[in-house]
Amino acid sequence: TLAEVEAKAENCRRAIEAFEEALKAYTRERYPMQYGTTQSNLGTAYRTLAGVEGKVENCKSAIEAFEEALEVYTRERYPMQYGTTQNNLGNAYRTLAEVEGKAENCKRAIEAYEEALEIYSEREYPEIFTVVEANLNLVRDFCGGD
Repeated sequence: TLAEVEAKAENCRRAIEAFEEALKAYTRERYPMQYGTTQSNLGTAYRTLAGVEGKVENCKSAIEAFEEALEVYTRERYPMQYGTTQNNLGNAYRTLAEVEGKAENCKRAIEAYEEALEIYSEREYPEIFTVVEANLNLVRDFCGGD
């Protein structure tokens, strides 16, 4: 219903506000792990909001937040968070590709999913591998191959 959509949007806006407030305290320099987690959560909130309103603007904000998280979540230091954030980044690019810059955003989504799969091998993480691989297949189908 419309009320449910409006409530979801309002909850997302409140979460975004809270995460942005937290980032005033959790600087990358002083609290890198909390900074990365908060940026990742911010990205997820923006991507969820993009499903309800302002798809382009909120996807771009999600991408920006996920990229900030990846400044901390490097493959070497935090491989699991890196892989999860790459998957989330791929989801944001895939959503953006639906409405803007299809070819370029599909390419970026594929690159992000492939990065995630470098961490989540089928042998070591079969459940996560299956999810990321499904996301990769979705974007490839949407984009017309590759």
